[in-house]
Amino acid sequence: MPLTSNSSIVAWWPRGSWAKAVAFKRGAVPIRRLRDLHKLAGIWSMALLAVLVATGVLLALPAVVQAILAPTAMPVPVAAAGKGTRAPIVRALAAAQRALPDGRVVFFDVPTDLAAPIRVRLQVPGDPHARFAGSFVFVDQRSARVLAVHDLRRGNAGSAVNAWVRTLHDGTVGGLSTRILAVATGLVPAILFVTGFLHWRRRRTVR
Repeated sequence: MPLTSNSSIVAWWPRGSWAKAVAFKRGAVPIRRLRDLHKLAGIWSMALLAVLVATGVLLALPAVVQAILAPTAMPVPVAAAGKGTRAPIVRALAAAQRALPDGRVVFFDVPTDLAAPIRVRLQVPGDPHARFAGSFVFVDQRSARVLAVHDLRRGNAGSAVNAWVRTLHDGTVGGLSTRILAVATGLVPAILFVTGFLHWRRRRTVR
């Protein structure tokens, strides 16, 4: 995607009038209108596509996130060895809520291995994503004791930036309107492919 985007910018870059470069000529022949549609779809979506691509790379490649942003590491607590049964999940959630009293529980994960802690994800004030919040509380399955807390607000600058990656990628940053915009932007590459292919085929036919 970055390679094709850069090559498209080079091919489009105006050698003369900028007004003509960003204009859509309605009365032109079909091949010219097709070219203008392809050109304008790429120009007006360029910045949004760059955001989608960049955030998509960060979501797909955690190693890149570590290399670029270096967010505060997530704790990896282990429950103390022992015997016993799993405590009621209500107790575990209550303990997590006490650890982050201003947080909203988003979801929790209960491993089958009792030695692995329950992981409770919470959204705290200032966390931009309601579904994929960035704060966690780890609770012992047997005793319902809090083993570790990962509060997004206490993370470094990389953690703060990383919290916005998914929000920007899925468009939840501005509610329904930006989510629709994100979906529409995601369809732009398909539009560019179709219009580019049709333009190429028409030019071959003319020749």
